[in-house]
Amino acid sequence: MAEFTGATGTIHYGHWEPVTPSSVVVSRTATRSTACWWSSSEPDVTVAAYSLGQRC
Repeated sequence: MAEFTGATGTIHYGHWEPVTPSSVVVSRTATRSTACWWSSSEPDVTVAAYSLGQRC
């Protein structure tokens, strides 16, 4: 299980995908199908989730 770490939130997921916002750090073992965000109020985290094509 990998994770994105943003300003106020973390996204856990399972296939690595590049993400545009520089403030979002991406680990290398993730899957697009399991990507999910838990802090939709955080812009960078929301953008990261949309970048992965996944909405939760």
